[in-house]
Amino acid sequence: MARIILENVVKKYGDVTAVQKTNLEIMDKEFLILVGPSGCGKTTTLRMIAGLEEITSGNLYIDDKLVNDVPPKDRDIAMVFQNYALYPHLNVYNNMAFGLKLRKTPKNIIEERVMEAAKMLGIEELLHRKPRQLSGGQRQRVALGRAVVREPKAFLMDEPLSNLDAKLRVQMRAELKLLHERVKTTFVYVTHDQIEAMTMGDRLVVMNHGVIQQVDTPLTLYNKPANLFVAGFIGSPAMNFINCKLIEENDSLILINSQFRLTIDEARVTPKVKAAVNKEVIMGIRPDDIFDAEYSEKIKGNVNNTFTFIVGVVEPLGAETLVNVKIENKLITAKVDYRTKAIHGQPIKLIVDMSKVHVFDAVTEENLSI
Repeated sequence: MARIILENVVKKYGDVTAVQKTNLEIMDKEFLILVGPSGCGKTTTLRMIAGLEEITSGNLYIDDKLVNDVPPKDRDIAMVFQNYALYPHLNVYNNMAFGLKLRKTPKNIIEERVMEAAKMLGIEELLHRKPRQLSGGQRQRVALGRAVVREPKAFLMDEPLSNLDAKLRVQMRAELKLLHERVKTTFVYVTHDQIEAMTMGDRLVVMNHGVIQQVDTPLTLYNKPANLFVAGFIGSPAMNFINCKLIEENDSLILINSQFRLTIDEARVTPKVKAAVNKEVIMGIRPDDIFDAEYSEKIKGNVNNTFTFIVGVVEPLGAETLVNVKIENKLITAKVDYRTKAIHGQPIKLIVDMSKVHVFDAVTEENLSI
């Protein structure tokens, strides 16, 4: 088992800083996910943990041992890549056993571990097939099995599901979670897919431009994003952002722009929000918290927080419907009741749950509501 600590870790490629001073503690047996857009530094961070990239400055510890100069083969970690990297001339059994054979592991132990891993991953009947005879999901399981048989201190995974179709990705997400429960080992997982991150991780590390933006549980990131970037990246559909001015009237704080006036719920009024009165701010509200006023039974709070706009695009999803309207040339999405009568080009009255609103500083992009 492994606890991994990054202490002031920096990675530079010439004049380009790919990962800025990073401090992170990954707990033993944790399923931690590095998530962010392409080029944010998440894969570079993973490769530094693996020893595949040299650290420019800072220290990296695995189980309290400094490993900056320890080669990858001696770090006792296993890595699963986006491309499965299976040996095409070997069958599944020998692909899984290859690493153990290199270590001169006794044959009986190799067979025991391979069979145990194959049973765990449901690929026992595939052991005599070649990679070309396998589907994408089966190849992914073999790549996982090759890592599992080594019984490493930690598993490092670099977007291992990105080559699979949408349905199979959902299935494999669940299987990876079950695998983590079975092997009880530290998992460090890289993805750009925030849904994948939200559904799998114990904690998420949200990165942008080589900087960690926030580290927390999926629900905390969703409900209490530290800044505008995290709020916009976590959640699907993405949070809506609207430029507003914050004013005070009759002891209430109100967000206004040219098209609406919305009163902030008292529960969302923090000292930082109060300090922003008479300033330009950015209002954030999730599509889930905007309702069709005709079907707003769930709403609690001030029912006067409504606005009427012309419907743009209507996207029926079955259990709910996405309705898009424009506010000051910005497209705003509401996830409304499936019974909605929204029609393209026709007006719709929407009501906002202002107990869920976020207020961001227009300059620093800090969330003032938490």
